[in-house]
Amino acid sequence: ETHFSRSATMHLISRFLVGLVVLVGSLSSKPVTVDLRHLKLDVPLASLTNTPVSGWKREIYEALPNTPIYGNILPYGIFWLKIGLGTPTKKLNVAIDTGSSDTIVSLDGCKGCHITSDSSYYYPAKSSTNTNTTCDGFCMCKDHHCYFSNTYQTCDLKNPTAPCTIKGPLFKDVFELGGIKGDKKLLFGGINFQTDNFEQFQHIHGVMGLSGYNFEGKPTPVNLLADEGKIPSKAFAMCFNDQGGKFTLGGADPALYHGSFNYTPIAFSSHLNPGQPELFALQCTDFLVNGGSIHISDHAVIVDSGTNNLLLPADVYNPLYDYFNNKYCKKLPHVCKSETHNLFTGGCFTMTPQQRASFPPLSMVFNGATLVLQADDYILKKSKPPYGDAGVEYCLGIGNTGESFFIIGDTTMTNYYALFDVPNRRIGWAPVNAKNCF
Repeated sequence: ETHFSRSATMHLISRFLVGLVVLVGSLSSKPVTVDLRHLKLDVPLASLTNTPVSGWKREIYEALPNTPIYGNILPYGIFWLKIGLGTPTKKLNVAIDTGSSDTIVSLDGCKGCHITSDSSYYYPAKSSTNTNTTCDGFCMCKDHHCYFSNTYQTCDLKNPTAPCTIKGPLFKDVFELGGIKGDKKLLFGGINFQTDNFEQFQHIHGVMGLSGYNFEGKPTPVNLLADEGKIPSKAFAMCFNDQGGKFTLGGADPALYHGSFNYTPIAFSSHLNPGQPELFALQCTDFLVNGGSIHISDHAVIVDSGTNNLLLPADVYNPLYDYFNNKYCKKLPHVCKSETHNLFTGGCFTMTPQQRASFPPLSMVFNGATLVLQADDYILKKSKPPYGDAGVEYCLGIGNTGESFFIIGDTTMTNYYALFDVPNRRIGWAPVNAKNCF
């Protein structure tokens, strides 16, 4: 989802979501690979840095065994992982989201939450280690208790720009991630109200943000484990596909990629923690269709594992539409502007495998790397048919936000093992070893 607002006393940013599922393991100095299940922003280009980054002496570690995961780009639109909270430990499914920073789970008695099982909620009164947060002048205060209110986009899969809101109190409790228990308590939000259009939360219990620091500038779960020396680094990596994926804590798993990484610099925050990436923002310098440029200006782009497809602002989407109309109108089905109801206007159509394969590769050019989508990455099934592919329709897996935000989601990331090298303020991209990424 795109997280575009928070309570007035907190730092406001826009973002999106994506998730994964758990892995069990104990740590030494090795990264832990966690199996994965899937679940706005407007960054000024001036905030993007091209400062050279220092070499990471221990970029690759021997990885621990992986656990298979579930989820997909469609129809779920999400990957998730299990996080443990409280004493005794309550395991909850949370989306892995590089587009936000807060950890938030559903509370007992939540109004509007889709999940009805008692096992789906965090019960503060049943955890012997829970601590209520008191007002300290930094948070939104209600009855002497800190509260949050977050609003997201891309949470309603039928209407990606429609806002969804969640609200509730803040808590502190012990946690575990990937089988690793933290020594310090994690600050997280408990959802006691949720708008009913939050479709992604139909399959999960919350979200774990990975970007920057969360409520009140406190560490995210990954950062907290790294600060305590439980994992070797604040870096993490991920890959995923329609069968699930893997999430690696503390480094990169050599079994999950081929070749080497190409790195792109990321933006920084100077708000609460100078030098700490707050949003994983890159600078896109060109957009290519089968090698031909559509001629766009430079754009800030968010890498968001919580968004399932590619979302483009109008000043990129419209030139892309024009390019297909001018170059491919007579070669490809349903891309001509003369056909009012076509792929670019939201239409979905039956297509043969040969027709789908004829769509050209799309490339996004960044400082240090070029990311490529093949035809199958952006010509997507409308839904998964119960029996075979007879009559299935295909849609354009690229959205027009109509606004200024540009989001790289799961359809782009699925071709890569993405290393979020937080210590060196960069993202590494390597070809994924798909046979090991499930």
